[in-house]
Order: sequence, then structure tokens, then C-alpha cells
Amino acid sequence: MELMPALILLGIGALALVIAVSLFKEQIAKWWHQQSNSGDETSSFGGLIRSRDFFFDKGSVKHGDEPVLGRLEEDAYDNGDNLLDPVVERESPEDEVFDDLLATDEIEELADHAIEQSVSGTDLQDLDEKPSVINVRQLDYWVRIVGEEPVDRDAILSIYRQQEYLMERTHGIHGRALGSGEWCNVEKEPASTSFTDLVLTVQLCDRTGPADESELTRFNNLVFSLSESLDRKFKFQCSVEEALERARILDRFCQENDVLAIINICGEGDRQFRGPEVLRAVEGSGMRYGDMKMFHGPESTASEPLYSLANMVKPGVFELEKMKDFTTPGLTMFMSVPRCANPGDVFSRMAYVAGKISRQLGGVMLDQKQQPLDEAEIKQIRRQVDDMDRSMTEQGLRPGSEEALRLF
Repeated sequence: MELMPALILLGIGALALVIAVSLFKEQIAKWWHQQSNSGDETSSFGGLIRSRDFFFDKGSVKHGDEPVLGRLEEDAYDNGDNLLDPVVERESPEDEVFDDLLATDEIEELADHAIEQSVSGTDLQDLDEKPSVINVRQLDYWVRIVGEEPVDRDAILSIYRQQEYLMERTHGIHGRALGSGEWCNVEKEPASTSFTDLVLTVQLCDRTGPADESELTRFNNLVFSLSESLDRKFKFQCSVEEALERARILDRFCQENDVLAIINICGEGDRQFRGPEVLRAVEGSGMRYGDMKMFHGPESTASEPLYSLANMVKPGVFELEKMKDFTTPGLTMFMSVPRCANPGDVFSRMAYVAGKISRQLGGVMLDQKQQPLDEAEIKQIRRQVDDMDRSMTEQGLRPGSEEALRLF
């Protein structure tokens, strides 16, 4: 009989332990769910954050009509010395080094610049000296295929496209047009155009990461195929190892500077913004509905929005046909610092528009800790943006420049 109380106490203790473990597991499960799959939970940011930490994926363009090379300076590409024969051992390009070329203006503007002009303020003779530090503006790995006899565009492209489709990164082929002597995008010229020298390029890095050895190998195989088929010599800008190191440097630079400036506009307390009032406030501020089902501010000279506005609730979009019944706890305005020329001025303009929208909605502007974002904090963010602008410019890549738009 004396065992009964002990057994009862033991049973109660075991039951309490089971309940405690169960509650603990439940709390862990809730925490894990919030961390790994927030569903319709809101993501609140303020100030500056890394683009990769933002709650939606803007994607990345790897193909298309983006410029892939700056001015094709005659001296920078060499004039025929130390060229490789079309039939060579596959290791040979590793040992061949071309002088570095700084990627600058859009390829379509090549016709407006004489071959003798300088590259980004650098005299041509300076390009003969190997730089001690890889410039962040050197975005491309390229090769020159030389030949005196002209080749028709279609003959070039028929060979080029046999392996070009394997390329994943932004790439291109340019040629010196017969007659005019101008460098042109081969794929954009009329079929009647013939070319002498050719230059093939592949971009070494973008916001998705650096090119790897397999990508550069595919590029080299494309070069070998074109060179052998046209029976022409070629010369690489640098070895694959040097190109990969440059890609890593560019990737570090990209990770350090791929930053968004964020301002949240939220309802006070549990207040939700209704769709019709959001439309009136946002469109009244001059923003327009567009790409990615978001609202966008005025466009830059590069024809892309200076800043945008997203729904704070994932995935951040607005469905216009559903705005009548739409509600949201908040809105998020954002701008890409490296993609904007004069980003400090753009941020100040975005902050002004955010304040206007916030006042019209009767909301508040919040920082990343969901605390009110006052004028002093706005000025602090502006100083951070200005510091980034100066830092990038000092490293040779100006925010909002052609190279910045390609890298970020």
C-alpha cells in the first residue's frame, strides 16, 4: 500500500514531463515555421539592406540586348603580334594575356567615337602597362579573332550559334565592318554586312554571382570552333585563371554594394490600408503601376524606375483587378543604390514621396525595427547612401553607370 502514493507521484511526474516536452516541441515548430516559411507574414525593413535579403526576387537578365563591351580600341586589342593559330592545343589560351580593357559606353555608340580616343579617361599607352589592381569596371572576358579577308555575317553566325546556345551569361560577338571600319554588333547588322576582325565577349559577374570555370571553358570552345572554321588566328585577353580571379573580385564588390534603401509606410496599430485609398495616394504621388505588378516612380536616363513601391505582404505585388477588396498592413518603398545615378538625391526624392503617401493614408514611416522613421533618421540614411556613392566611385564604378547597370 505504501507503494501507491509513490507510483501516483511518479505517474504525475511522467505526465508533466510529456506535456512539457510536447509544448516545447510546439514552440520550436512555430519558431521554425516563422523562420523558414513566413507565408503571408509581413517583412518590415527600413534604411539600407542587402538586395538578397529583400522579400522578393527581382530576377536577373542573362541574355538580351544589354551592352557587353565598351569602345573597341584598336591599340587595346593588339595589332597582330603573338596571335595563336586556329589549330592549337586547348591549353594555349591559358598562357596568352591581352592588355586589360575597361568596359565603358554602350556598344551602339562605338560609331560616335574614334579608335584613337581614350578609354574612360585612360590614355591608350597606359593600357600597355599591366595594372597592379584589377579595375572593377573590367566586366568582360574577351578574345579577338583577326583576319584580313572579309566574312559575311551569316557565315559567321551559322558557326557561332552552333555552340553559342550553351552560354548562360551575357555574351556577344562584335566585328569590324568592311568599308566603314566601325565596330558593330554582328547579330544586329544586315545580312549583307561583311566583317574582318571579330571580338567575342562574356560577362564575368552579375548579381547572381561570378562566372565559373565551366562557363569560361564553354566560351573558349566557342572561340576555338569559330577560329578553326574561319581559319583565323586569335588572342585571349587573359588566362582563364586570371579571368576567374577577376570574377571573384567583381563578385565581392557586387555583394558589398548590392544594397537597397528601404522606407516602410504602415498603418498605426492594427489599421489596414484599403485598396482604393492606396491607389489614390500612390497614383496621386506620380507613381504608376507596371513591371512586377508594383508601382514605380519616374524613370532614369536608362529607362528604368528610380524607385518602386511594393505591398509589404509577400510576394509584394498588387493585383489591380482585386484592389477594391484589397487590404494591407503596409507598403514598402525601395531603390537600388548602385543602379541609380546620384543615389543620395534619388533617396531624398523617394523619402519625400513616401512622406506624402504616408500623410495621405494617415500612416507612419517605420524603420527596420518598426520604430517611427523621423527626419534625423532619414538624413542618416541619406548620409549612408552618399558614403556608398563615394566608395563605389573611388573604386572606379559610378552608381547608375552602364557598368553598374550590368553588374547589379
